[in-house]
Amino acid sequence: MKFVHISDLHLGKRLREISLIEDQAFILDEILNIIEKEKPEAVIIAGDVYDKSVPSADAVRLFDDFISRLADGSRNIFIISGNHDSAERLAFGSRLFDKSGVHISPVYDGNVTPVTLEDEYGPVDIFMLPFVKPVNVKACFPEEEISSYTDAVGCAISHMPIDRSRRNVLVTHQFVTGSARSDSETISVGGTDNVDAKAFRDFDYVALGHLHRPQQCGRENIRYCGTPLKYSFSEADDEKSVTIVSLFGKGEAAACPKAQLPQSSDGLTLHAGAVTRRTTGGLSIVRKQSLRPLRGHLPLHKGGLGSCNFVCTKRFKGYVSHLVSAVDIKTAALVPLHDMVNIRGSYDEITSRSFYEKTTWQSDFVRITLTDEEEIPGVGDKLRTIYKNWLQIVYDNKRTRNNNEIISIDSEVQESPFDLFARFYELQNNSPLSEEQADYMLKIISRESLS
Repeated sequence: MKFVHISDLHLGKRLREISLIEDQAFILDEILNIIEKEKPEAVIIAGDVYDKSVPSADAVRLFDDFISRLADGSRNIFIISGNHDSAERLAFGSRLFDKSGVHISPVYDGNVTPVTLEDEYGPVDIFMLPFVKPVNVKACFPEEEISSYTDAVGCAISHMPIDRSRRNVLVTHQFVTGSARSDSETISVGGTDNVDAKAFRDFDYVALGHLHRPQQCGRENIRYCGTPLKYSFSEADDEKSVTIVSLFGKGEAAACPKAQLPQSSDGLTLHAGAVTRRTTGGLSIVRKQSLRPLRGHLPLHKGGLGSCNFVCTKRFKGYVSHLVSAVDIKTAALVPLHDMVNIRGSYDEITSRSFYEKTTWQSDFVRITLTDEEEIPGVGDKLRTIYKNWLQIVYDNKRTRNNNEIISIDSEVQESPFDLFARFYELQNNSPLSEEQADYMLKIISRESLS
C-alpha cells in the first residue's frame, strides 16, 4: 500500500509579518502534482494544518480548496490536529466527511478506532492520535500513572485496539526524543514534551508531525516528513520534500525475497519471514513465529525495495525471528516559489552584480549578515532595490563580537492588533493562544474597533 505523508502546513503563517498564502498555495499545487504522479491509496496530513487555532479566512479557503481537489480521486485522506490547530474546529463535520474518504481525528476522548484499508497483502489499520498533553490523557484514564508525555502517549496507545498480526500505521503529532528541532517550532520549557520512540514499537510505520526537518527517529519507519516550506532561517539549508511510503506484507516473502539476517551462533538464519536452519540440503523452516526482542532493518539486494524492517518479539530457544513488514520510503523534492536563504558579506560585496546575478536571491526571502565595521545609513532601503524580500539585516563585525551585541534591522510590515498580541503572548509563554483565549481577544478587539 502506498501513501503520501505530509504535515505542518501552517496555513496562514506570516514570516516577519509577510503573508505566505501565495507561497503556500504554490507549494500545495506542487504536492497535488506529486500525488497525481504517485497515485497513492492514501494521503496523511500529520497535524498543524493551520498556524493558529483561529485561522484566517484566507487560510481556511486555501485548505478547503486543497482538500476538495485531493478528495477528487478514490484515495483516502487522514488528517489529525497538531498543537497549533483547534481540534474542535478542525474536526467540524468529520463524521460527514468520513463517508467521502476524508478522515479527521476528533478531539481526543480516549477512544481511537482505526480506519482499515485493504490491499493485496490484506488489511492495514490506520490509527489517528492528535496532539495530546498528559493532562488530556489523564482526564480519560484517571486511574493511570501519567507524569510525562511518554507516559501519556504510551497510555493512549495501550488503549488502542491494536492487532499485532496485522499491519498498523500511527499518525500522530509529538516531539520524539533525540529529534532535531528548528527555530520555527513551539518549544516547551525544559523540553518536557519529549516522547520516547519505544512507545511506537507496535506500529509498522509512524507518520509524525510537529518537527520541521525531515528525519527518521531511531528506526527508519518512525519518521517526520517535515514542513513543505521553510519557516525560519535555521531551515535555510534544509531540503523540503514529500515522503512517499510503500507498505508491503507483514513477513511476506514477496516483499523482500532475498533479505537475510546473518547466521546466529546456533546456525539459524532469518529468511523470507521465517526462522530457518541451514542444512546440507539447503534451508529448512524451523518456526514462523516471533522469538527474541530485537529491532532493526535489513538492506535489500540490488533491485530490492530499499530496506526491510524486522522485529523479534519473544524468546524461543534463543532463536531469531520474523519480519514485521517491508517498508520502502522515498522522498519527492519540493521547490518553493520563494526560497529562504542566508547571505553574508560586506555591503560592497553583496551589492556587486556578480554576487547575486546567477541566483534567485533577488526574489527570495533573505537574511543578510553585513560584515562592515561601520553601520551603513539607510541600508534597508538601499538593499531593498536588489533584495526585494529581505526580512532581516544583521551586523557581524569586531565591535559586535567584542561587545556581544546584536545589531538587527527587521523588515517592517503592519500587523493586525490580534496578530501583534498573539505573537507577544507566544513569545512570553512558549505556547500559542488557546482557542478560548483567541476568541476572547477577538471579541475585545472587535468591540474596541466599533466603539
